[in-house]
Amino acid sequence: MSSIRCLREKERDVLDEWLVKNNIVLDARTRREFSDVLPVAKILKNKYGRLVQLQYYVPRSSQALKLVNWIVFNEKVLKCLHVNLSRETMEDLSKGSTWALDSLLYFIATGKNPGLGRFVARPRSFSMPKQQISVVTETQI
Repeated sequence: MSSIRCLREKERDVLDEWLVKNNIVLDARTRREFSDVLPVAKILKNKYGRLVQLQYYVPRSSQALKLVNWIVFNEKVLKCLHVNLSRETMEDLSKGSTWALDSLLYFIATGKNPGLGRFVARPRSFSMPKQQISVVTETQI
């Protein structure tokens, strides 16, 4: 089962306001277009600038190739925004799932994660345990 959930009423209202403000109409045609990552990448390019490199995302029509685009987008962009989409969520997005797209657009609009995937904690600095280094001297041999 996917980790995606339907948006609550308040979240839906916030998303609808953001869509109107950005002149995005979510009808059957645009939802089909948003099943590919390129329109989402263009929105994030406007919001985050150099983080998104559009040359990595070629428009695709098959569901399998759309999934490849979502995997690349997840690795190159979303992980930098501390969101990690599961494979199942990316499959839902590539199939044009309404809930998946709404959750992703809500995250883009607000920066809040409504059950889209999981937030990845900021990278921790892992320090290796200090080992005692024994120095062998000639007298010990």
